[in-house]
Amino acid sequence: MLLLCIDDDPEDVDFFCEAMKVVDPSCTCLVARNGRDGMQLLEKILPDFIFLDVNMPVMGGKETLAAIKNNSRLRAVPVCILSTSTNKSEMRTYQEMGAYKCFVKPNTFEDLCRMLKDFFLLAMP
Repeated sequence: MLLLCIDDDPEDVDFFCEAMKVVDPSCTCLVARNGRDGMQLLEKILPDFIFLDVNMPVMGGKETLAAIKNNSRLRAVPVCILSTSTNKSEMRTYQEMGAYKCFVKPNTFEDLCRMLKDFFLLAMP
């Protein structure tokens, strides 16, 4: 499985990629530090899932999600929003824009692993 994590926080990215090694050691986790870099990477790859942070410099999560969903080649790739925000209205907006799932970033490594395991149990056939 190939994942793209688009997030500007190096600690959150390391946390996510380490958790994915626990959840699925065969998974490859690519990283982009903002939406613009993510879109450039998506010109070359087609991941199974995209995990997208909301608040980033250069090109934020909302702009990136819109660009992904407006691209016919990328439209079907499930995009999961990862945010520190608990604003339900904001999360609903992302789902209306085409986000597959919205998550509040967990505070502990164990909670992140549990969240990802539960997600992939439901998301994968």
